[in-house]
Amino acid sequence: METTMRTKLFRLLPMLALSLLTIDVATAQEYPTKPITIVVPFGAGGTTDIAARLIASHLTDALGTRVLVDNRPGASTMVGAEHVAKAPADGYTLLMAAASTFSTNPHLYRKIKYRLEDFDPVSLVSKVPFVLNVSSQIPARTIDEFVAWAKMQPQGVTYATTGVGTSNHITGILVANALGIRMVDVPYKTNAAANVDLIGGRVHAQLDALASAQPLHVEGKTRILGVLDSQRWQGMPDIPTFVEKGYKAEGASWFALMAPAGTPALVMRKLSGALSKVMAMEDVKAKLLAGGQLPVSMSADATLQFIKADHERWGAVINGAGIQLD
Repeated sequence: METTMRTKLFRLLPMLALSLLTIDVATAQEYPTKPITIVVPFGAGGTTDIAARLIASHLTDALGTRVLVDNRPGASTMVGAEHVAKAPADGYTLLMAAASTFSTNPHLYRKIKYRLEDFDPVSLVSKVPFVLNVSSQIPARTIDEFVAWAKMQPQGVTYATTGVGTSNHITGILVANALGIRMVDVPYKTNAAANVDLIGGRVHAQLDALASAQPLHVEGKTRILGVLDSQRWQGMPDIPTFVEKGYKAEGASWFALMAPAGTPALVMRKLSGALSKVMAMEDVKAKLLAGGQLPVSMSADATLQFIKADHERWGAVINGAGIQLD
C-alpha cells in the first residue's frame, strides 16, 4: 500500500509543478496589480533621489499603478541594496543602484552581504561624469598645463575628498595614475567645506561630479579642466575629455534600475518597456541634463556588461592602492 501511495504521489508531482507554473505565469501577465516601490539607497533630495522620483512619476502613468520612492540610506548604499536583495522577486520592490553599489563596495568591504548576482538589471538610467576642478589660484588652465605644473610641486598636488574610499578619493587615484603625477588627498567632512578651501586655494584640486562643480566654474571661482568621460558634456562643450587629450582616465557615477534576481521574465520585459518609454521622453531627458545627469537607456544585457566592466575598472584602482574599509 505504501508503494502504491508513493507511486500516485510521483504521478501527481508533475501536475502540481505545472499548476504552480501556470499560476506564476498568470500572475506575471497581470503585473502590476499593486503599487511598486523603488528603493533609493540615499537620503531625500540628492541626485539619486531626484532621478528616482522623476522616473517614478512617469512610470506610474506607463505602468498604470503607483510607483513610490522609499529612501533607505546608510553604509554607502549597502542598507538599501541588502533590503532589495532579500525582497520577493515579483517586480514590486526595485533598487535605484548607484556606481558605489556594485563597482566599488565589493572591493572596499569584505563583509558585504549582497552580490551583483542577487539582482537582475532593468536598465541603466543615467551617468554623472566626474570632472577635474581646480582652484583659480593655481596657474593651470588646461590638462597639460596642470600636469606640467603638478610635476613641479615637490610635495605633490593636494585634492579635496570626503573621506577614504569615497568616489572623489578613488577618482583622484585614477587621475593621478593616468597623469603620472603625485596627488595627496585632503579629507573633509562635507563637500561644501571642501569647496570653501578649493575656492580659497588652500587645496589645489577636486574630482567632483559635474553637477556640483559646474556652478563654481561658471562663477569663475574654480576652473574645470577636463571631463572624465568618453565624450564632452553637451552643456559645457568647450571642456575637453581626458581621453581626447591622450590620458586613459574615465570615471563617472551612474544609476541603474535593478530588480531582485529571479524576477519573472515577463515582469522584467514590462518594466524594461515602460522604462524605455519614460527615458525617451524629452521632458525627462531635459530635467536629467539640467541636473548634471546624462540620460541613458540600455538593454538588460548591455547594462549587466556595463556594470561588470565598471566593477573591474574600479577594482584595479582600489586594489592597486590597497584600500580596505572593513
